[in-house]
Amino acid sequence: MISMPAPRPIEKAQGCLLGGAVGDALGAPTEFLAIDQIRARYGSRGVTEFEEAYGRRGSITDDTQMTFFTAEGLIRAIVRGRVLSRRNGLRRSRAARSPRPSAGTSSKSPTARARSATTTGSGIRGGN
Repeated sequence: MISMPAPRPIEKAQGCLLGGAVGDALGAPTEFLAIDQIRARYGSRGVTEFEEAYGRRGSITDDTQMTFFTAEGLIRAIVRGRVLSRRNGLRRSRAARSPRPSAGTSSKSPTARARSATTTGSGIRGGN
């Protein structure tokens, strides 16, 4: 028996995302069908290969898109200095609690920037 190294956490995450997308694509053609309709169309074994859904074979649904958006949000939170802790849940790191604006950026919040832009007549404009 060949010994394989344990997968790294990133590989586990990639496998989860890929497996979810493949399962979603396999289930997409039957998403809103009753079990009797699925059996009538695909037999007792159900879907066994990618079928056409939403105009093409193997199409994913909004379920996979939402999963990817959630994963992206988690990645962005980690990159921005928030860390996941088993003991404390999601908490912000010291760097994230006291952000320092980089060169060329404003220290104002996005809301404050929008307010000043609309009151000074520059930047964001209201509807006509």
